[in-house]
Amino acid sequence: MTSRFWAYSSFAIVATALAVVFVMEKNSQLIAQNKLTHESQQEQAVAFDRYLAGQTDEHQLLTLAKMLRHGESWRLQKIAQRAYAINPNARDVALFASYFQPDLSQRVRQLDPLYTPTP
Repeated sequence: MTSRFWAYSSFAIVATALAVVFVMEKNSQLIAQNKLTHESQQEQAVAFDRYLAGQTDEHQLLTLAKMLRHGESWRLQKIAQRAYAINPNARDVALFASYFQPDLSQRVRQLDPLYTPTP
């Protein structure tokens, strides 16, 4: 075998090893980033639950829901559940909660007999 063959072979081995190390490093960084993102989302969810547990005014929660209307639906659902738990006799709260719990539509009709849902 010629020296040219050994030079090309060693170059191919070194290039392959460097590519493998690069891919492994990139994957480990991606895994670490995903882990941090997941932990951050969990911390935000816990802080949001703590905030909702401390709320006692359903009108403030409805205002918050209006501000977050283009946000994540799980947040709106938690807001609706908390507002309904605070005051299930409020028409606006029952209407908002009925969007996430269709069985509450009867409750809306009890609170406001003139209400007709829009198609």
